[in-house]
Amino acid sequence: MGSYLLGAGLFLALIVGAFVVAREIVRIYMGTLPDRKLPILDLLSSMLLGLGALFVLAAPGLWWWINASRERYLWIISGPAPYDRLGSGPLQLWMGIFLVVTGTVLFTLGLLLRKKMSGMSEHRALPANTGAGKEGKVGMPCRHFTATGIVFNSRGEVLMIKHRKLGVWLPPGGHVEENELPDIAVLREIYEETGIRAEILPNRKALSLTSGHAKTLETPVAVLVEDIERDGSHNHIDMIYACRATGDTLTPDGIETNDARWFSCEQINDIETFDNVRKTIAYVARTVERALHDE
Repeated sequence: MGSYLLGAGLFLALIVGAFVVAREIVRIYMGTLPDRKLPILDLLSSMLLGLGALFVLAAPGLWWWINASRERYLWIISGPAPYDRLGSGPLQLWMGIFLVVTGTVLFTLGLLLRKKMSGMSEHRALPANTGAGKEGKVGMPCRHFTATGIVFNSRGEVLMIKHRKLGVWLPPGGHVEENELPDIAVLREIYEETGIRAEILPNRKALSLTSGHAKTLETPVAVLVEDIERDGSHNHIDMIYACRATGDTLTPDGIETNDARWFSCEQINDIETFDNVRKTIAYVARTVERALHDE
């Protein structure tokens, strides 16, 4: 009985050790990981990494356990079926290949998932301090392009999400991915976070420069530089778009958002959000109203 308990303890210690080592490898590989916005995916990726490392380490560990001691080898091959077959060289080889291949696949999946997490849109905080960053103190800040949608429905209400990490209501939006156009990014983020299909309200001021190999993109109502870190070391260049919902069914993603609701412009003043979010929504609402009036 004692040997079984000892074996179980060693196996558990190996799992925990592989889990910790895998996390540290990823921290070095990925550099700075995103804030714990995606706890479920973070746990899943860590489990894949830990299991992958465990399977790979189990291959030489199994070989050593069977062959390192002649007494143990004899004990194994003289044991009951099917354990007596573990002494077979070809079987050990195929078991080792299976463990290494399976472990490599699991570890690779964990890395890819963590890579995907780092690339997923980290929603911006829109804090009150919106300076351009204190380059003189911290050097060149880290800057990301983001896109935010101020989405109105047919009743003139504004779409807001309850941010899981920050615990406040914000307009939907997030990072512009590599090789992605910002006016495409904002519509993608709105749909991913809320399930609402939307379209951008034209803001071209009747000016189109589309010709030949150039075309005019939908332009934002405003562009903000937002300090994500108070020392100015991390900025978001946030493009604010006025949008109109073409659907009504709200389906929050449950990953970055806890909830999604429609609020009247008056209700925006009563919900928990940042002050410059209220100012931005009020400004966009006035801009849209003027545009509709001019038409």
